[in-house]
Amino acid sequence: MRALPVESPPGWITRWNQISRRLRKQLSDRYTDAGLSESRASVLAALDGPTRHATQADLAAVLLISESNLCGLVERMRVEGLIERDRSPLDRRKTVLTLTSLGRTRCEVVRQIHEEFEQSLRIALPRPELSLDQASLNGLSVALTSLEAVRPESGSQERSAA
Repeated sequence: MRALPVESPPGWITRWNQISRRLRKQLSDRYTDAGLSESRASVLAALDGPTRHATQADLAAVLLISESNLCGLVERMRVEGLIERDRSPLDRRKTVLTLTSLGRTRCEVVRQIHEEFEQSLRIALPRPELSLDQASLNGLSVALTSLEAVRPESGSQERSAA
């Protein structure tokens, strides 16, 4: 693949978007090799937090997809034995999603894919001053959050989760 100049028009956002797509493609290929889709890997990783459970609404918000798009994916993952749905003990109207034993095993695979890929990227970085540190990523996340507060998302909640 031919590399584009860093400052390709209209600027660094275009380049960032290109790099993001390449990153997702690399991860997607690794997920496929492990028998997972990007969507399933995203759900597994999201449920791998400290609480290890989430409502469907909370999970949809984390994944930036609509609850209706998430619903079908959750059902397929439930049938596959990766997650289970239980009534919330705090609010019986809500369901809570948790990883099954198989889901936790597959989640470990996702974690390993992420760790190995991150390590490969760190080794392949062309210069030591280029780093993939959490402070930079957190700074970008804060900037995006402030922009989202000024300009509410339009339509991004409707991305497909197939």
